[in-house]
Amino acid sequence: MRVVSGMAPDCSLIGIDLWIAEYAGMDNPGPEHVERSLRAAGHTGELELLTGDSHKAVPALYADRPELTFDLITVDGDHSRRGARRDLRAVLPRLRIGGALVFDDMRHPTHPYLHDVWQRTVAADRRYATWQYDDAGYGVAVAVRRW
Repeated sequence: MRVVSGMAPDCSLIGIDLWIAEYAGMDNPGPEHVERSLRAAGHTGELELLTGDSHKAVPALYADRPELTFDLITVDGDHSRRGARRDLRAVLPRLRIGGALVFDDMRHPTHPYLHDVWQRTVAADRRYATWQYDDAGYGVAVAVRRW
């Protein structure tokens, strides 16, 4: 979020996280820290940081704002096969034409099936141009919506 806000300080950002402390062995200081960090970096746009499970928070967000669409969506949520597929299917219809979707950890050794989830859910859909970078961290995939 900080990289995006650094390039477009007045953009609107929405983030959803469980904010679990020490998740995956990393510090997760919470939404207040994220907001302070973004504001310190010069972000002036709208910012919503929601707490919750993506399978509940995303549908609730869309129910409250059925018109909501995005230029950029990052999916780094549920890492189970079924959960990752659900996360992707929930957000894909909200990606604007020309918008980009980023999917993290698709080559993580603990979750090798995430590559298959990406292939079947996004890469096989001709509405998206896709790329994957297996040597970037635990792998990242990118899709741009064509139509």
